[in-house]
Amino acid sequence: MLTEHTPVWVWDGYWWPALVVLPTLDSERDKMLVRFTNGVTAPVKTSAVRFRDSANPGELLSSQFAAGVSKERQQVPVGALTARPGRYGM
Repeated sequence: MLTEHTPVWVWDGYWWPALVVLPTLDSERDKMLVRFTNGVTAPVKTSAVRFRDSANPGELLSSQFAAGVSKERQQVPVGALTARPGRYGM
């Protein structure tokens, strides 16, 4: 169960590091509220969120989630994360 301040990865083309702000924003729409490391707070789909090991912040996505994540998503290293301009809707 993810609680407030839990470190997580959020998938949006890349794995973005974030912290949980509100674990259940809208349970009917599978949404939660997170704050990304750049300070932006946004609603995201709970299904796009994975637990992040704060002891190893620079590692790839933990192997414990490999079964539930596509191979394409698993291969994106954290160091490849770059901001992209644009509007992001949910």
